[in-house]
Amino acid sequence: MPRTHEAQDALFRAVESGDPIAVEAAVRAGASLNERGLSGETALTYAVNSELAPEACASLVRTLLALGAQVKAEGTGGPLGTSVHKASRFGYVEALSLLLRADGAAALSKFNDLGHDPLISAVVENKEACVLVLLDAGSPVDGRDESSNSHAALGYAVQSRNATMTELLLRHGANPSAPGWMGLTPIQLAMPDGCDDADTCEKIRAMLRRAQEGRGQ
Repeated sequence: MPRTHEAQDALFRAVESGDPIAVEAAVRAGASLNERGLSGETALTYAVNSELAPEACASLVRTLLALGAQVKAEGTGGPLGTSVHKASRFGYVEALSLLLRADGAAALSKFNDLGHDPLISAVVENKEACVLVLLDAGSPVDGRDESSNSHAALGYAVQSRNATMTELLLRHGANPSAPGWMGLTPIQLAMPDGCDDADTCEKIRAMLRRAQEGRGQ
């Protein structure tokens, strides 16, 4: 096996094991930090791994970025998306912040195979701290994947009956009348039919109606 292939294999093994020292050694041996594997993932994509503790993930991400890893090299990443999507989904706030301070903004409007951008990934998994980081970084609050006919972040928050997340997104300008999957708007998703928590649904509907009134809708 050529030396560069050995080094590339060593890099991915080091990333999977969460070993920054071995990562540095693989790069010195000729591994390419931004080369994509067969599934479209780079070392940075693999580094954000739910099997690693948040601190270990952040340490690994910090090392890779310092060595020259780039979010933009990930494309859309693997099935769960880029490192930014994955950090948002797993609630890894420190790793997410590191990525966004680098070139992570390149991923904010990208959708993974589930039709989720990083903000939606965080909302679906109820990672409020990541949602705040993403919104502060300029993540589009009403972004949605037109090709998969999915909801925007607010639609997912309402669908999961998450009043706290609904309020947070509305405070940041989410459109309560924006259509999502099958053309359903957030206010339609909060209707009593099929709602197993009447009080929460009514609270959410009230928030959505106030937001609509504030927009003149």
